[in-house]
Amino acid sequence: MYLCNQCGKKKDEKDFYKSDLELARRGLWTSCKDCHKARGVKCKRTLRRKVRDMYFGMVRRSQDDGLQPVRFKIETFIQWANRNNVESFYNRWVESGYDKGLAPSVDRIHSTGDYTLKNIQLCTWKWNDWKKNNHDGLLFDSDTPF
Repeated sequence: MYLCNQCGKKKDEKDFYKSDLELARRGLWTSCKDCHKARGVKCKRTLRRKVRDMYFGMVRRSQDDGLQPVRFKIETFIQWANRNNVESFYNRWVESGYDKGLAPSVDRIHSTGDYTLKNIQLCTWKWNDWKKNNHDGLLFDSDTPF
């Protein structure tokens, strides 16, 4: 039995991830799998991480879809997101209990265009998903129920 340094519970070896790090106890992480996963989820749900993930999602999609590379730095995107009320989108998502449909999302206003600051808008994931099915060019309206 091993003691998790986070929850303080004694658990079997199978309840811990293996590790090659020198600091690991007997080749295992010092926190159990459940605590490790919970910490990861909590970290991914911060405003800072959400904005970062939106930026790198644009970078990845521009490469995958054969678009021009994103030409602005993450710092510029963070400033743009803050000016466009990303915090209110984020708070709505948190208040919903992290409903995927209400997660902040970046939409290309014109889907055939590249990711430029003039061709992107903040919206909810559900609205972005709905729009991609033949509503090109629409602007997000904050009164939209999704």
